[in-house]
Amino acid sequence: MPKHPFALQSEIKASSATGDFPAFLEEVTGLYAEYCSGQNIATRNTFYNHLMREYNRKVDQLGADTSLFLEEKDNGFRMLSPSGDLATLEAGF
Repeated sequence: MPKHPFALQSEIKASSATGDFPAFLEEVTGLYAEYCSGQNIATRNTFYNHLMREYNRKVDQLGADTSLFLEEKDNGFRMLSPSGDLATLEAGF
């Protein structure tokens, strides 16, 4: 059974190691594909405003490589719209 998005959010929040974030990025995008495929916009907004926001906030807070950011984000680290791999995933929804 896949990890629940809020369980992953808790792991991200508790992490203090920048080395964890490449794996977190893979998990976030994998869960996004699994949970949001065919779902309504409210499900995607939950990802943007909670899991992805926490991920981006921690990447910034820990000073991790900026290439790890989920783009495009606002100043509060919320996703504005999917880009890169996430845009490709969402195009298939």
